[in-house]
Amino acid sequence: MNYIGIDPGLSGGFAIIDHNNKVKLCIPMPIKNGEVDVRTLAAHIQTAMKEDNTFAILEKVGAMPGQGVCAMFTFGRVVGEIKAVLKMLRCPFEEVMPQKWKKVVLEGLPWKATVSKFTPPEGTDEATLKELKKVHTREKTSMKKDAKLVACKFIEKRFPGVDLYKGKKNPHDGMAEALCMALFAKQC
Repeated sequence: MNYIGIDPGLSGGFAIIDHNNKVKLCIPMPIKNGEVDVRTLAAHIQTAMKEDNTFAILEKVGAMPGQGVCAMFTFGRVVGEIKAVLKMLRCPFEEVMPQKWKKVVLEGLPWKATVSKFTPPEGTDEATLKELKKVHTREKTSMKKDAKLVACKFIEKRFPGVDLYKGKKNPHDGMAEALCMALFAKQC
């Protein structure tokens, strides 16, 4: 049996593991001309399906606060293209919320970005308020990045032969999360 994990989006990832937890493929989402390369994606899925029974997990995500309308539309189109490929190839799949697979695969690890709501001290002047909001936003962004790195660190320990860096300074969290979803697919 082959298990596929898909972290959708242009900076997402795609991974396949087999029933023995051997990583068969772990790549950034295939992109061509700024769009998901559906032909390459379909070829990878077809190869997995020819080798053995296959089941995929596609991360079910929605709009994120602060995301613009154009970005949401683009992301929705990407998810639609990925779902279309899976359906056309008759690859059984399930859409799973990130909280669900993270709770199972990253159990006991700090995968949640715990960000407190910003409440300014009473009587804060406008200039100070503006500066405090900037600091809070930076901290919030940093906490979210740290939470994403949990999956990267987990995958680096679980699959030491997988290169999440691909020549870059930072690990590719989309690839790490795709591998995590492939592990979750195996547990379904």
